[in-house]
Amino acid sequence: MFPRHFHIASISEPVAALSAAVACALQWLQQRDTHELALAVSGKDQLSGMLAEVLGADAVRSLDRDNAYVRKGITLYLLTPKIQRRRMQGPVVAFGLEPDKLEDVVAAQGVTDVVYVRTSFAPKDMAAYLTRYPQSEALAQQGALDWVQDAPLRAAVNERSLAPPASPA
Repeated sequence: MFPRHFHIASISEPVAALSAAVACALQWLQQRDTHELALAVSGKDQLSGMLAEVLGADAVRSLDRDNAYVRKGITLYLLTPKIQRRRMQGPVVAFGLEPDKLEDVVAAQGVTDVVYVRTSFAPKDMAAYLTRYPQSEALAQQGALDWVQDAPLRAAVNERSLAPPASPA
């Protein structure tokens, strides 16, 4: 079975897009009562700045050192072209990967979903992704996931809950 493909659409800030993707992956973990997810990047050099802001310094340090971060029963694996897993059960957030390299990096058996987050907001990047993965579904429209911008992984893992507000006020 092939993983379902999704992409974050129409969010202008990269931090918000990455936060939305991580939030969706954590929600799927909670709904499916699974405990593994992965972050796919082009290399360990991406483990700073924006990723540290979204995931937290402890998570980034652990990913850089051990290629995995375990907290409160949830394991976040690091995937790169050089760091692979044979098996895992859960979603993958792909950040900063070229669409034509995505399949090579996200090749573990058991991957349920792939959420693509582009680092460049040039229209050609999303066009290349959608050409390669026409079945990909958009996860968010502008402003639809604003509530996740202040919910980094370090808080989400501690609470194991990222439910959106019941209704906007």
